[in-house]
Amino acid sequence: MAEERLYTIPLRGKWVKKTRILRTKKAVNTVKEFVKRHTKASDVRISPKLNDVLWSGGAKKPPAKVQAKITIDGNTAWARLPNETEAKGEEKKKGAIESLKERVAGKEQPEKKEAEKPAAKDEAETEKPEPAKG
Repeated sequence: MAEERLYTIPLRGKWVKKTRILRTKKAVNTVKEFVKRHTKASDVRISPKLNDVLWSGGAKKPPAKVQAKITIDGNTAWARLPNETEAKGEEKKKGAIESLKERVAGKEQPEKKEAEKPAAKDEAETEKPEPAKG
């Protein structure tokens, strides 16, 4: 069974020392270092939603601290938002890749709206009366 812990990870002390455009990258690395240090896990993963929170201020303005729920499963530790359920991001990515492969193979053709536009244009041209010659 996986063990869960709730942490508030301070970030400002680390990223304030970096140049502006590298601050959020440093914040992400700080989260990974913090989780690795507190869980002794060799593989640390950050959920996409937590990553979005870290990057919400852009590259220059990361949050000063972030609260994260750490789930330890064997040698892997996941960092998630406290209100986030078990992330099935890997399964979603596989589904997206599979659907793309199906479209490329021709099993599922996406609808084309461009084909409808010329038909509507032809109807509009036929309704116009011809100008009187005089």
